[in-house]
Amino acid sequence: MPTQAHALLTIIEGHGTIEQRQLLKCMAFNNQLKTKQKTERILTYYGGFLIKHGCIEVLHTAHKKGEDNE
Repeated sequence: MPTQAHALLTIIEGHGTIEQRQLLKCMAFNNQLKTKQKTERILTYYGGFLIKHGCIEVLHTAHKKGEDNE
């Protein structure tokens, strides 16, 4: 497993269920995920990798406009 995918998986496993905004914040402080790419791009690429390999699943929720669930 690529180092960045493993670092992303470690963050997700540490939280159990985590919202995308919170995950992006955690990723910003992880040295293994520091690249020239934006965290959103890293999440898209390696998140897709982890989903494809059955390591994680994505839950979609609907929020009302202006709602903040952090």
